[in-house]
Amino acid sequence: MYISATTQCFPNASLHEAVDALAEQEFGYLETFIYEQGGVIKPSDVLNHFDEVAAQFRSITRMTPSILSIDIPPESDFKAHFKACCKLAKVNRIVTLVLRSSPLGFPFNEEIERLEYAVEEAFTAGCVVSVLTERGRISEDLQTTLGFCNRTRGLMCALDPSYYLGETVQSKLLDALMPFVNHVRLRDSKPDVYQTKVGQGDFEFGKLITQLEKVGYKRALSVDIVPQEGADHLVELRKMRMLLESLVL
Repeated sequence: MYISATTQCFPNASLHEAVDALAEQEFGYLETFIYEQGGVIKPSDVLNHFDEVAAQFRSITRMTPSILSIDIPPESDFKAHFKACCKLAKVNRIVTLVLRSSPLGFPFNEEIERLEYAVEEAFTAGCVVSVLTERGRISEDLQTTLGFCNRTRGLMCALDPSYYLGETVQSKLLDALMPFVNHVRLRDSKPDVYQTKVGQGDFEFGKLITQLEKVGYKRALSVDIVPQEGADHLVELRKMRMLLESLVL
């Protein structure tokens, strides 16, 4: 396992500003948010200004881009935008693609088709697609996500366990989902608070890492902490990095 951090840790920064800030906190690996809303890069920019975006990635020297996290709105041309993101990953030797599932209410069969296309297109670029577990999305139900992974050959799971603290039924589903986990996002949390200060939540990091070790997990533990009122953001990032390093090194 290795420690990475998301560009979302600095949500108002540009790509290079986020890289510089994270590198100062001694993170070496980068998860880049490519979201139409809230990302450091938009999928539409990858599609329409590919050379400019690729040049931005080539100029990164202080961290290693290792994960692309992708959100393509339902109203957009998913295939064209996702294909461009795969091309971006390929030229930067990025293997892990984290894909947000569609919002709740999106037709289920269309979501299956979307995921099947994504896995096939990513495979041609040498990449692996991991669907993100997330509230407000089709993948918020872990049974549904498990079904996606079982049904779609090659589809993996990007696990955000903070959503599922304190849920006994969901914790059993997490055990079943573990063999499919190919990416993990982390912060300290409580059952009713998505993000707390590091050390003030109920998250059992050691237990999670033990579960991951049992299935031979060797991918990223990605720190995803956004600024919060009353907390020194840089200190929180540093504490989380050091905590995770103490558990995996």
